[in-house]
Amino acid sequence: RRWVIRGWDVNALFDETQGGYRVIGGYRENQPRRLHVRASGTSSPGVYGLRGLHSPEDFGRLAADATATSESIATDLRAGRRFGIHVIDDLDEISDVVCSVVDVAELCRNTHCDPAWVRAAEGAYVSLQRYVSALNADRGLYDALVNTHEAHLRAERGLARKANGLAVRATSVGKGHGRGNGDDGRATSREGDDDCEARRENSNDNLLPPEAARVALTLRRDFERGGIHLDDTSKLALENASADVVRHGMAFQRNLVDADQLGSVNVSSHKLNGAPRALMARVGNSSGVNTGGNSGRVNSGTGTPDGSNTSSVTTLPLDNRTLGTCMRYVTDRDTRETIYKAAHRNPAANKNALEGLLTSRAEVAKLLGYQSHAAYATEPLLAGHPDAVRFALRGLRCETNERATQEFEHMGRFFGNGDGHKAGGTHPRMGKQSRPQKNIQSWDKSFLAGRARDFQNSHSNGKTTAAVSEYFPLHKVVRGAGELLEKVFGVWFELTDVPANEKWCHEAQKVSVSCSSTGEPFGTIYLDLNHRPGKFPHAAHFVVRCSRDVHFVDPNGNRTGDETFTTSKQPQPPTTFRQLPSVALVTNFGGEHSRFGDTNLSHAELETFLHELGHAVHSVLSTTKYQHLSGTRCASDLVEVPSHVFEYFAWDADALKLLSGHVTTGESIPDELITQLKKGKELFAASDLRQQLMFASVDLETHALGLGDNELSSSGSITSETIRDIAGRISHEMGQNSLTDYSHDTNPEKDAAWELRFGHVVGYASSYYSYVYAKTISAQVWDAFFAGGNSLEKNSGVAISKGLLSHGGAVAPEVLLKQLLGPDALRDVDVTEYAYDSVTGVGPLTTTSDNIREYGTTRQRVNGVVPNHDSLLKELRDGNPYR
Repeated sequence: RRWVIRGWDVNALFDETQGGYRVIGGYRENQPRRLHVRASGTSSPGVYGLRGLHSPEDFGRLAADATATSESIATDLRAGRRFGIHVIDDLDEISDVVCSVVDVAELCRNTHCDPAWVRAAEGAYVSLQRYVSALNADRGLYDALVNTHEAHLRAERGLARKANGLAVRATSVGKGHGRGNGDDGRATSREGDDDCEARRENSNDNLLPPEAARVALTLRRDFERGGIHLDDTSKLALENASADVVRHGMAFQRNLVDADQLGSVNVSSHKLNGAPRALMARVGNSSGVNTGGNSGRVNSGTGTPDGSNTSSVTTLPLDNRTLGTCMRYVTDRDTRETIYKAAHRNPAANKNALEGLLTSRAEVAKLLGYQSHAAYATEPLLAGHPDAVRFALRGLRCETNERATQEFEHMGRFFGNGDGHKAGGTHPRMGKQSRPQKNIQSWDKSFLAGRARDFQNSHSNGKTTAAVSEYFPLHKVVRGAGELLEKVFGVWFELTDVPANEKWCHEAQKVSVSCSSTGEPFGTIYLDLNHRPGKFPHAAHFVVRCSRDVHFVDPNGNRTGDETFTTSKQPQPPTTFRQLPSVALVTNFGGEHSRFGDTNLSHAELETFLHELGHAVHSVLSTTKYQHLSGTRCASDLVEVPSHVFEYFAWDADALKLLSGHVTTGESIPDELITQLKKGKELFAASDLRQQLMFASVDLETHALGLGDNELSSSGSITSETIRDIAGRISHEMGQNSLTDYSHDTNPEKDAAWELRFGHVVGYASSYYSYVYAKTISAQVWDAFFAGGNSLEKNSGVAISKGLLSHGGAVAPEVLLKQLLGPDALRDVDVTEYAYDSVTGVGPLTTTSDNIREYGTTRQRVNGVVPNHDSLLKELRDGNPYR
């Protein structure tokens, strides 16, 4: 019998005739188990590095193999033939088997340039998600886990009794045991059930290692939050609702990259003054006006925004790149408004997709006994409750009101003489208190902020920020990032081309990550950085394979490293081998036909790259034993902290010197240009923060809708009108007139549904506030470890690596952060939550953690957690140019 892991024939590692060891993959040989082999374990690496993935058709086979392998492992768990830590190992193995395929399918459907691959990946993704849903409802797996976890909790209680001097002896009279420490030989244990319980509590045999205990806790919580306690009818309803969540989410994302769904708008060419030549060359001009009925096509008047009969018309596609460019540079305000409103009526199909997504999530929450999906989603996270998130968001909004007012007043001075042009080339200087000429709308912000920064640059004594991208060639940024990580974290980057058998697009790159001092490999980062049509439109970090320790065992089923094994006098083999992580960093830099070697980054794109690099480094530097807790598989309101810490390097002068190199001269970015960049950031820092507060609040409040809420339709469904009203009201609260009453009817942006393009609603699902939590926590991290000229000190990031990155999800987030930053890093907020309905015999578990709820109760007093935002507010005060 042979066991193959990741293509390694581990039988060959040990000679049975010499050492007597036979590796059988972690299972007891004396327990009946049918042979199961890793899916395509003997195949060569294919696309994205996944073994056996060489054609679109392989996805179906790999998904089927993953399901069969998982079932062969699950069979013994259901039959009760696995015990103790072996249960945890088996469940983690099941998770790894499935994720090795479903994670690649998720990446492929978002990045592959061939539609046939995308379709095959989507099919595998959907089928495996259905299988995962079935596993989450598998009572046999749950019972095996609960038995193991309860035995562990009993052993923990026994240790606590011993520590308190309350332990009873696990021996009894008449077994031949002598007295000890003054014992008179009488039995000290209680009779009956109490005696058995005491003996169980005093046994350390069932005590799990800390990380295995954390896996047991999180897996058990996932089972119970997944409805394991529901009756068959409710389970079926939950499965259907969960499937609908996936279906609507995929449709929403598909529409964001569908040119027909995004639509286009016809604009008189003479109204596009200020638009960059590159944009005009890309979109071209058309003679006359297309008045056809194409989906998403917007025409105004006789075909032009101003209703004129101008014959020269430009058809603008309403993708995010074109939209962003027009909002930044087109000088005519009415034209910007027309383009903005046309774009945010689309994708029209996302109205139904978003309605369906939010309704399905609300149905999931209702079936599980929660008032809303927001309550369901935040309950196991650092925040703990939506009211804690509201507390944090409202606090930051109030703290930034005055600064935001100053920024809007300054921004409003750059409207010019009414047609968007400068009024005589002069502007009031910063600090003078005059009212803006007009109310600032969403189609004004980017244009006015850009004009204000341009004005600031024109009055500087050095270089202007217009030339910034010349200092950030993409290839230099990537190599500079490697130098930065070597200095700060002791990590070595080796940049190579992706082998042909692993490649999914022409411009993909591959980074091998290792320890700079020992050469120990840490993992792989794939880079897919250039824009191309049909690709995932945002920047993102995708997990390809998680890290974990894979244990060998002897023929008797003993795991190497266990006491029973290591006391053997036979020669000892290695106890484990390391499964190395692999991730993909995906962005959309450059034009449609750009290449890795000829793309320059704006400073904003540099910051985006560093943000995603923070996620990638979090994954590859994780040292957890279990893939279930590896890297970014931690609380979603903790996972953004490393990426936000990395953003700080985009504003640090020493780091920018490493990351830059002029496209022709190779010289680093000059100090005066760095100063101008920082001044430009500080101009509207509060407005930028409030933009994130707006996104977080809309995400939270739309997911806070329950199916029985009064503001919903009579049918109890969540409607696009309700969603639009929430988004409009919160946008108003975060905008220029935040202190005035909101009226949907008089709102000039009432029909501009930006939420239809908010792609993060699919992945974050009530937890976009994580970005705000991350900003406050990362400010504390930078202040504690990197501020004051320490940003590039050798190994200055080791404390972050050991205290944050290496743990993944193996430590509770509130514990981890307080250990790293001190007890004042977080603040507890008391809130009251209606959580689970009482379920006899089954429900969420009781633990000793202050921030975990007792399951099975109807009304609970819980603590929500809010990060300390003093460091973030100090940054805003220190950099305030309006003082």
